[in-house]
Amino acid sequence: MILIAGATSQPGQKLIPMLVEQGYEVRVLARDPSKLEDALSLGVEIVEGDLRQPDTLLRVCKGAEAVVSLATAIGGAGENNFHTVDEVGNRSLMESAQKSGVKRFVFISACGADRAHPVDFFRMKYEAEEYLKSLNMEYTVLRPTAFMESWCARIGTQVLADEWVTIYGDGKNPINFISAEDVAKFILLALDDPRLRNQILTIGGPQNLTFEEVVATYEWLSHKIAHKIYTPAWQLQWMRAWYGLFDETKSRFMGIRHELATSDWRVDMNEMMMRYPIVLSCLEDIVRKTMGLNG
Repeated sequence: MILIAGATSQPGQKLIPMLVEQGYEVRVLARDPSKLEDALSLGVEIVEGDLRQPDTLLRVCKGAEAVVSLATAIGGAGENNFHTVDEVGNRSLMESAQKSGVKRFVFISACGADRAHPVDFFRMKYEAEEYLKSLNMEYTVLRPTAFMESWCARIGTQVLADEWVTIYGDGKNPINFISAEDVAKFILLALDDPRLRNQILTIGGPQNLTFEEVVATYEWLSHKIAHKIYTPAWQLQWMRAWYGLFDETKSRFMGIRHELATSDWRVDMNEMMMRYPIVLSCLEDIVRKTMGLNG
């Protein structure tokens, strides 16, 4: 039986039907079970629990062979925030999984996770990875690049609505984007393939694209001309520092935007694709599917 935390995330929603189709028994940890009606219709067990309440996690983990954590509250507020969920909550889930005899733990981290990263999101992901490695369980850490359904879709929505398209930086920095469905495929592979045990893998899509190229893809498929406005890297950095005085969440997002605008987010997936049987989705595939276009 596979326990999933963070099932309402974009990859989580893709993962559940994949697991069911493969014949897995699936249990989902949920703070609000009403948000998982689709999963319930697939015969998935929904168990109410909360990463912020460690006493609920042992019960949820009992009987699970593997745990998958996609849980994040990067944009959360109040008590449901980045520190209580991503930092403390994930650790509590890892501890409970070990105490319950779980054999494997798959943790979804982030590309660029590092102890010395200037943005706390990447530092905390790294610390969670290190904690997981210290426990007595087999682990797989997946570090996905930027999600197409978040970063590219935002641009697409603006293009399709004839709104001003906001581009971070000069739009020329290459970034690797991955689809949520492909993240789910890698999770499934991590559960099935022993070669991924005790591994930390950066995973991405088949292309490294600039924000300008993302805009051009939507323009081409929608037959529209985008009206672009640029937020310079220096301004993103200034806004990060300004928001840091009173709004941690906005400051964090400005830091991530600055990363995408300035850092090396290229990933070469060719070697990994030769080793593992996953067909990756390019941005055009995702946009066509979203727009209801035929190939």
